[in-house]
Amino acid sequence: MTAKKRRARFSPRAIFSGGTQAQFSRVCAKPAVHIDCAGGLCFENARGIVAYTDTMIQLDMGGVNVRVEGDSLCMTFYRRDRIAVQGRVASLEFLYGGAT
Repeated sequence: MTAKKRRARFSPRAIFSGGTQAQFSRVCAKPAVHIDCAGGLCFENARGIVAYTDTMIQLDMGGVNVRVEGDSLCMTFYRRDRIAVQGRVASLEFLYGGAT
C-alpha cells in the first residue's frame, strides 16, 4: 500500500513573505467599493472626500472618482482607510480622468 502525499497548507503569509512591504501594500491597498442591499456602501482606501451633501457624495479613489447619488445619504463611519455610507442609493458613478 502506498502512503498518501500530504498537501502543504495554504498560507497567505507564506505567499507574501518573499515580497517587500511595498509589494504587499500595492496588492492589498487597492481602492474597493462594497455594496449591500440594505442601502449601505463601504469604500476602502479612499484618498479623500471631494463633495458631500445629503443627496450626493463624491470620493477620490486614486485614478477614479466615485459619485453616489440618492436620498438621505450620510456617512456613518469615517476612518483613514474606510468610509461607510448609509441611505437610499439611486446611482453609483465611476468618473475617470478627473471628471467632476
